[in-house]
Amino acid sequence: MIASKPAATHATLATVEEALQTQISPDADLDRAARALQAIKAGAVVVLQGRTPLSQYLIESGQLPVCAVLDQMIAPGQSLEWHGLPVVSSVEKLTKTFRMSAYVIISCVFRTFAKLARQRLTHEINHQALPCMMVEYADLRALEPCRFQPLAFMHEMQRALTLRFDIWKRNYLGWSDANSRNTYAAVTLARLTADLNYIGSVARPTADQYFDQRLKLPARPSFLDGGSFDGMTAKAFARAHPDHGQIWLIEASPTNALRLATTSLEQTAVVACALDRCCGVTSFIDGFGPSSWIPTSEFVRSEMMCRASNDDPKESHPAISIQVQTQTIDEIVAGKPVSWIKLDIEGSEQRALEGAARTITKDTPALAIAAYHYATQLIDVPFMVQTLRPSTRYYLAHYTSGLEETIAYASFG
Repeated sequence: MIASKPAATHATLATVEEALQTQISPDADLDRAARALQAIKAGAVVVLQGRTPLSQYLIESGQLPVCAVLDQMIAPGQSLEWHGLPVVSSVEKLTKTFRMSAYVIISCVFRTFAKLARQRLTHEINHQALPCMMVEYADLRALEPCRFQPLAFMHEMQRALTLRFDIWKRNYLGWSDANSRNTYAAVTLARLTADLNYIGSVARPTADQYFDQRLKLPARPSFLDGGSFDGMTAKAFARAHPDHGQIWLIEASPTNALRLATTSLEQTAVVACALDRCCGVTSFIDGFGPSSWIPTSEFVRSEMMCRASNDDPKESHPAISIQVQTQTIDEIVAGKPVSWIKLDIEGSEQRALEGAARTITKDTPALAIAAYHYATQLIDVPFMVQTLRPSTRYYLAHYTSGLEETIAYASFG
């Protein structure tokens, strides 16, 4: 029987300061890590959960005698190899393939479905009483930090905090409630230490994303949806506010914008462009789905390609580079009042906010801004939100069990 890892302690400013120095989780399960390494030394089969960058790193580094990769997203009868290793769809298939007495499964999933993947795996192992144990990379690293090095996203978070810790601390103290401060510290700790247990303690239902109940809106609100994708967020807004004003659907992907053009929503304008700080033309990576972006730097390109890995099967389509028009929010709304701005545009949120400065100053809209696409966003987006909207209330929430979907909010008025 696999027991769940104990809940993380309350994330605070002090625990972030501690983890910044070591990049080791203060809540790591050292006993579990020690038992896993002892089992491996005694001949247990090492299996990696998920075809992810961490899995690739562990295979290529040769630190552990990895024998297989477990990917619960593939079809049960599908036969695959990945980096020279067999890929199996279930623990049952794994045990039938190797027929060994012990297995150690290292969880390598950090994206949207992290908690679901772990829960499904734990249920399968316990239900069938299989000879397996699970361990997380954060626990292995805490036990042997020289052997298990920090991952790329951990390095990026540490670098960002080292350079901007004064701003991070100002953001932390600026949140308007304890839940937001706890969430901010928890997400930061998860990125610093790879311990997703912190996020598990603060994650909210994905259905609530962008619609935080702490926000207050005026009567007959208007809504600008930056990064509309399939229009579902705008439809949810219209259901919640049937007597709404103007809705702007902004989408840079030509494929997605074409679909939005058939929307049945009333008082809706579809604008096919990328949001930016100025009007013009830019290169754009069209992923034909939710992952499309402006390649603003090598790091952002690398991060986005990581997100389009098999870690999330919905984002596995090939991307192409195209040219698209850019516009500012100020130009799009052309002085019309805006009550609520939502931006989730794959790393270009800060540039879009710069292009909305006049509207934000004039209308003081509620803001729901994504702050998770790369490490510095977790610092820079809240700072911009709190700077552009002084003297209001600020909140933060996180909506998955992985590293994605952290949203910074500002209240209307």
